Amino acid sequence: MKLLKTVLRRGARHPGATLTLLWNLPKLVRLHFRLLQDPRVPLGARLLFVAALIYVLSPLDFLPDFLAPLLGWADDLVILIAASSNLLASVPKEVFRQHLEALS
Repeated sequence: MKLLKTVLRRGARHPGATLTLLWNLPKLVRLHFRLLQDPRVPLGARLLFVAALIYVLSPLDFLPDFLAPLLGWADDLVILIAASSNLLASVPKEVFRQHLEALS
């Protein structure tokens, strides 16, 4: 969770942080799917993340990708990052540690 927050805060200003995120992306994806299946994670946070995934994958979009490619992708990214941050922030610390240990 700390890694994701750091990368989101720094963004493209620090290429090293971006590379770290890309390197750890498979682990972050697996972590998210594990958290979505864990009943100890608040249902609202899980539903919000699933709704964000559906929005990103849906052909219907607030800013269609084909009309404004950069803006269309940016709104998808912002929504996904916000939902991801919400999900990670809502996980009890012990549950988060257990999932990280299982992925290591």
